[in-house]
Amino acid sequence: MTVMTMNVPKKALQSGQILPLRTVLESLERKQPGKVLEVELEQKDALWIYKVKLLRADGQLIKLMLDAKTAELVERKNRDVPERRKIEDSVNMFY
Repeated sequence: MTVMTMNVPKKALQSGQILPLRTVLESLERKQPGKVLEVELEQKDALWIYKVKLLRADGQLIKLMLDAKTAELVERKNRDVPERRKIEDSVNMFY
């Protein structure tokens, strides 16, 4: 992982190494609707990655790693939101 100043992502955007965040999020919304909670941009070796935390309507928290140049999915992790899990556990105690 590379630690960078604000100028590095700007240069990467200007040189076409990464897509604008707006473009990536619009593409993501079409494929995976939900509320974006957090976005980070990281560089791993020569690959730029947008890391996105997304909360779906069903309460599932999804962590996505997207190729910043193509907006293609690199990795996906699913997790239930803890509050939702507690509610489901409480309901399940009665059945």
